[in-house]
Formats: sequence, structure tokens, C-alpha cells
Amino acid sequence: MKNRLAVLLALLLSASFAAIDQAVAAEHDAGDITPLSSLSGLLDKITGQTGGQEEFLEPDKAYRLTVSVIDGRTLQAEFEIANGYYLYRDKTRFQLQSEGATLGAYTLPKGKIKVDEFFGKQEVYYKSLIVDLPLRRQTYDSLRANLLASYQGCAERGVCYPPINKTISLVVPPVGPE
Repeated sequence: MKNRLAVLLALLLSASFAAIDQAVAAEHDAGDITPLSSLSGLLDKITGQTGGQEEFLEPDKAYRLTVSVIDGRTLQAEFEIANGYYLYRDKTRFQLQSEGATLGAYTLPKGKIKVDEFFGKQEVYYKSLIVDLPLRRQTYDSLRANLLASYQGCAERGVCYPPINKTISLVVPPVGPE
């Protein structure tokens, strides 16, 4: 039995190396050989997929974040989430860096429940997420601030992005006393 397994493994390995050699030779002739493209080509041949069929969006395209200054006391963060992607509610956070304001308490809207293969039962967002972010002002003057956004999401086809951290520079207008 062990001999049969060893022979089978040897055949599989030799077939794999032959496929790599063919892929490398073809790419070399085409002039665009890279280790990643060779491995990708081999995996496509093994799985029967063609290149490009399982491409995933860059994180900035899957989760387009825009932040607006609504007024001197309110920011608004909006995510446009691409079709086939979702964003985790419990992995979405905001912080403010500023001398003159802090971020007040904000509430993320309820998401849809999803049983996720990576994190189990989760609340997630599809299509969009809009969050109003109140500012607690220590000064009435105009101020510069950095909003730090942290978030994470996945593609429905089974690939999760690592946590994403963005810094958005803002100018917040002056305010009068409350």
C-alpha cells in the first residue's frame, strides 16, 4: 500500500513539475514571466479556471469611503460597498485626532446577520453604510483634524481583506457657543 501511495505521489509531482515547466516556457517565450504569474497559471490549470475569472477588487474599490464635514459639530462617513462584498459592523471604528475637538459617541446602524466562514455569526453591511460622527468641540475656531477609520470586509466568494486603516484630513469650520 505504501509503495502505491509513493508511486502515485511521484506521478502527481512529476505532472505538476511538467505543468510548471510548460507554463514557465510559455511565459518566457511571451516575455512576461514572473514567479507569481507562473504559480497563478499552474493553479488555474490544476483547478480548471482561466486567469482573471477569480479577480478581486482592490480594497479601495470594494469599500469606497468618503467623509464629509456636515457642519462644525458633525462629520459623516459613507462607505459605498461593491456588489458581492460586505463590511463587518464590529470591525468598523472611527477616531479623531485634533487639538480642539474629540469624537463624540456614535452609533453604527444595525447590519444584516450573516454566518461567516471566517468569524461565525456577524452583523455585516451590504451596498452602503452611512455614519454620523458628532464632534465635541473645545474651541469655537476653525480646526484641522484627522479622522482615523478602521474597517474590515470580505468578498462573498470567500476572500477576506486584512483590516484597513485610513486617515482622512479635514478642515472643520468654526462654531458658536451651544
